[in-house]
Amino acid sequence: MTVSATHPTESPRWQFATAVVVWTYVATLHWHNDGLWYQGDSSRHAMNGLFWWDFLLSLPTPPLEFALSYYARYPAINPVAWPPAFYLLEGAAYWAFGASAHVAKGLVLAFTLVGTVYLIVWLRRWIGPQAGWGGILFTLQPAIITWSHAVMLNLPSMVLGLAALYHWRRWLEAPSSKHLHLAAAASVLALLTHVTVAAILVVMLTWTLMAGQARFLLMRQTLAVAGLAVVPLAVWALIALRWAPAYGPAALTLGHYPAWTLAAWSFYVVRLASLVTVPLLILVAVALALAIPPTRWRREITFSMTWFILCYLWFSGISLKETRYVLLLVPPLVLLATAAIAGLADRAPSTWRLSRPHLVATCLILFLVLHAAMAPAVEVPRVEGFSAVVTFLQATIPPQRIFYEGTYNGVFSFVLRAHDPTLSWSVTLGSKLLYATRIEPRFGTIERATSDTKLRSLLQTECGCRILVVERQITWNMADIDATKALREALTPDSFRLVRSFRVLAPGVTDIDVYENLRPGADQDSVTLPFPVFGEDPEFRVKPIQPRTGRRP
Repeated sequence: MTVSATHPTESPRWQFATAVVVWTYVATLHWHNDGLWYQGDSSRHAMNGLFWWDFLLSLPTPPLEFALSYYARYPAINPVAWPPAFYLLEGAAYWAFGASAHVAKGLVLAFTLVGTVYLIVWLRRWIGPQAGWGGILFTLQPAIITWSHAVMLNLPSMVLGLAALYHWRRWLEAPSSKHLHLAAAASVLALLTHVTVAAILVVMLTWTLMAGQARFLLMRQTLAVAGLAVVPLAVWALIALRWAPAYGPAALTLGHYPAWTLAAWSFYVVRLASLVTVPLLILVAVALALAIPPTRWRREITFSMTWFILCYLWFSGISLKETRYVLLLVPPLVLLATAAIAGLADRAPSTWRLSRPHLVATCLILFLVLHAAMAPAVEVPRVEGFSAVVTFLQATIPPQRIFYEGTYNGVFSFVLRAHDPTLSWSVTLGSKLLYATRIEPRFGTIERATSDTKLRSLLQTECGCRILVVERQITWNMADIDATKALREALTPDSFRLVRSFRVLAPGVTDIDVYENLRPGADQDSVTLPFPVFGEDPEFRVKPIQPRTGRRP
């Protein structure tokens, strides 16, 4: 029995259409989740798009003064801790659709669809047209579902890395093609989204050596493209080294799993089931067994396993560990599982009525149905309720400076900024006024409110805020910071009137309390911003960026 090229089981149109349907299904499972649940990076990623768009539209000089004045108004930007590629796309999306966390999350979801399409094309080319159905499994893996619904850089950078590896492999097959340029562009964009995906460069080099094509690396065209690709990366590296020198070392060395410990190398093994489903892992084991004897899928399995092993070793060497860092492990696992189904179909009895291509497609579609049924069981964290606080403030008081203390200060700042296109409001954080941290409290803290008297003085003379917004926490998220406890103890009726409380859905926090400071002091036209991350206790006295007019998000 033969299968025509236009048969639905091999039709790219059917596979791409199904990919869109499955992607829409996954998107609707968590439609109301705005993606700001990961603290405190997600709100910074959402805000950085607004900052970079404002920066490019004005091209201010000097840029540091602009960034500090912007931070003085909305202290949820971190423009040099991460590269700007995603933020530029995000800013364009805000311009087109309005500033909203849902717009930022929608952009991340769009990358998920792009990654699915790449895997479909990959499998169709190197396993067979019917294997394209396996690419859709990517969308339904637990880690992909989770991080598709978070305003984070890990999934976009992973998809760009996947694109780079696809085009690199195409170039190895046809050195005169334009795939070298596409691989270089995707690699640069991936690294300018999140630098940890530099693991793809190791995979590219290894694949080249495995294919016996090391001479391609010394071709004039290759060297020229590599030289051009290095330029934007070098420019960003100089910017990061100048203005955020502590972030790289902290991310690589200050985690709980240093590279010389066994726990560092076993960490992700026990967490593979949180990346992909158990049925898919079983198929991966089958693929490894199929690679032992010579088969027509052995080369594909070997390439995918090389990808997985090299990335696993790369990320195991980084002391900070979370499953979001190793999303690059998901595509090769999907490729291996699909190769396993194709290999098992080759071993099916010849008496079976279905042809082998039909059998591969049928098994993959049934596997997709199983994963679609499992998808609702994947729990994605949520943070909700902050929009109600912002709506209340904007409806009851004129634009002014608001003091905020709590873990979700970035979420509050972003939501207020998203509803403030003219930059008329501003926020002062407890984590700047009362204390300061070196990236996170565990990396070092500087206390400014060392006594109750000092605390009240800072609120009056350094802030002048009439409205204080304070989280009511189940547990002390900042337990080692005396200023946070002193503030809450100082919120007594003789000095602060409780205006209203809002119930929120956020891990560790039950309510947001809005207080009126009965002795606010004079409004300040400039604020002091301590930034321990820049060095030994540097402080800047900065005026917030001026309100503006005109159409901007």
